[in-house]
Amino acid sequence: MRIQSILCALALATLSPLGFAYGYGFVSDSPLLKLTKEEAASLNAMLMDTLDQAKDEELRSWNNDDTTNRNKVVVDITPARTYQKQGMDCRMLRVAIKVKARTDRLSPNYCKVDGKWQSDLARASKGKKKASAASAAR
Repeated sequence: MRIQSILCALALATLSPLGFAYGYGFVSDSPLLKLTKEEAASLNAMLMDTLDQAKDEELRSWNNDDTTNRNKVVVDITPARTYQKQGMDCRMLRVAIKVKARTDRLSPNYCKVDGKWQSDLARASKGKKKASAASAAR
């Protein structure tokens, strides 16, 4: 459950604003949700740059050391693999989120949809919302 909450939080970091995550109680303890708006934007920019520019196995790091936030966070992102899925450019990432002595690791997948990177989790969530809306309309 812990990895699932971190994965969801990272996926939600690609959505603006992070407020989208607050409806999900299982992500409430994620260190990513304690980032300031500016920190979240900075992390998101690094994530998008990594997805667009980094070669497979190229480590990129982000931290919030230069802020006043007392919740110090280090996020290491490494594209592990680039592939095609249903005609979309996709990338699997290895992510390490470090807070104090704890490190959470995960491997989310992102695909480029209409020119924008989206996590598998975010795309699945959008698909469920559309299906729910269609069911409610019947």
